[in-house]
Amino acid sequence: MNIKFITIGLVIIGALYFGTEKYWQHEFEEQQRNELKSLTFDEKMQEEIRGLPIKGDILNQYPNIFLYMSFTADLPKNIETQIKSKLAENSQKLICRYFSEVSDQDDKYKDRAKAIVNVIEEDNITMTYIAKNRLGDILLEHKQVLSQCPEFINLKQSIS
Repeated sequence: MNIKFITIGLVIIGALYFGTEKYWQHEFEEQQRNELKSLTFDEKMQEEIRGLPIKGDILNQYPNIFLYMSFTADLPKNIETQIKSKLAENSQKLICRYFSEVSDQDDKYKDRAKAIVNVIEEDNITMTYIAKNRLGDILLEHKQVLSQCPEFINLKQSIS
């Protein structure tokens, strides 16, 4: 009789332990999804372009996120070509830098990092960076699947 109670007690404790872990993992994933679904052009982003002849906006059609950058002043043709090349060099870094910020955090954020990796892989999130001149002509369009970012791959390997 006592063996049955001990066995049932151990099963209940085990179920609570593993169930709690699964519950919190699901909660972290939902939190990440909600953060990505509500991604907007926030104050930090506004501060980065303050004083520059640039206007930014984000069109969030989760899991497809579009980041628009438009120049508000006319640019000479020679400078426009230089800007095109610089934008092409930096567009992937701009989109993928979030993952390097996450991987630099403490070990206590491992569960959050696991949730980020799961959400990015399950939802196949893509970001498209579109830069336009003042007239609306597209200078650069760069589409990045977030799970293919080198920083994401490093983050995934660091939590494995």
